[in-house]
Amino acid sequence: MKKKLLLADHDHEYMKELSYYFMEQVPQFELVLFTKEETLLQYLQGEEPRDVLVLDEQFVNDEIKSRSSGVTRVVLMTNQIPLEGFSGVKKYQKLSDLVSQVLMHYAEEHQL
Repeated sequence: MKKKLLLADHDHEYMKELSYYFMEQVPQFELVLFTKEETLLQYLQGEEPRDVLVLDEQFVNDEIKSRSSGVTRVVLMTNQIPLEGFSGVKKYQKLSDLVSQVLMHYAEEHQL
């Protein structure tokens, strides 16, 4: 069974490029995409499996934090201010580097 990777960002074009790259380079993950916070919160309320949550820093709030415990959480940062409970990666960098960093955080948390 594939691991689930949730991607959340308000920027549709950025999300499209990022999701294509993940699908091509990391086929072991099934992607679930969100461009609205409400939709992400609804998904997190359910019992659907989820392994990695990668989201834009604008999505981060206390409700998302509480509903995503036990998941590898990575925030896409445009500034250098760390967010408690999230690993951070620079949002605007080579996609190969971004994906590598996300996978590294997942591997570290799951001791792979």
